[in-house]
Amino acid sequence: MSLDQLIENNDPDPLIREISALCNARNWRGVMEIRDRCEQATERGKTLWGVAEHAAYRIALEAPGQFAGHALDTKTGPLAIGPLPEVAASTHTWEELAPHVEEGPLRGLTAYECVALGEDLSDDASLAEHRTAFELPLRLFPWEPEYPKAEYLEDGANFPAPRVDVVQQRAITDQHGDFVDDLMTIESWRALVSPWVEQSNGWARVFITEGEVDSAIQQVDQEITTVTQITTSSALQWMCWAASSGGAYGRRRGLAAGRAMTWLTLADACDLLDDEMPTGDEIGERLEGLQWWTWNEVDFSENWNLRLAVHDPVEGTTIAINAQDSTDQFAS
Repeated sequence: MSLDQLIENNDPDPLIREISALCNARNWRGVMEIRDRCEQATERGKTLWGVAEHAAYRIALEAPGQFAGHALDTKTGPLAIGPLPEVAASTHTWEELAPHVEEGPLRGLTAYECVALGEDLSDDASLAEHRTAFELPLRLFPWEPEYPKAEYLEDGANFPAPRVDVVQQRAITDQHGDFVDDLMTIESWRALVSPWVEQSNGWARVFITEGEVDSAIQQVDQEITTVTQITTSSALQWMCWAASSGGAYGRRRGLAAGRAMTWLTLADACDLLDDEMPTGDEIGERLEGLQWWTWNEVDFSENWNLRLAVHDPVEGTTIAINAQDSTDQFAS
């Protein structure tokens, strides 16, 4: 059956099978044609937008840079597994993609996805105008961990949770701390998981106290038996993993966005947030004095969760967030 007939039949399944056959044959021009034709058909009222999305995804994931770069788009459709710039960066270097990614916001976003995966693009003069995309350096700093990479597959994806390294564990103690009314900080931490709350089944509680870490944790979770200090690296990986995700049903934001939101939240936690983003050196220096805690068992089998507290011994303040999302639509 010809491509014209497949499209006019308005049946996605044969078209998806045709895409798979073309990918196996490394016929990327054929996959690009299906994407373009299905996008055009959608404008005529056909319900083939999902096929176009799938074709673009397979190109971004598997095709050489000359095709992957041209297939990228900032739009994330309802069936998209992940943002195409992140998909492409997971299997390509910036050198492979750069000559084929159009100028504009898409180029900066794709470059930052490569940076979040460990590439140093700080000397790339072609990205000078894109450095403000996330107001972040185009390289990782020594204090930044290896951020959790998404595993994109031809028919799905895995988003492995980070490993949490324990420093110490102890029983929780009853403590009192005065509530700190800082709406900007509360919203900054809630923003880490906003897709969980706004697009899925999740919820998030954030509390700030002047006092020891246990006083803030008890305000966001009443069922606590133990508190566990974890490494800074683990805490940052966990924050970025959460901020990159869409939770159970929300749209994934991507690793570059997750890194940017982690930086923004850190800048706020370190009391460095002003008219512009602080430098990496400034954040790194302040991080050395912070303590990071979680509570009870760190169990990522509970779908999506972020149970994290940061204590600043110098300022005497603690910020705690308890957030969770679930595939169970009746979760609370």
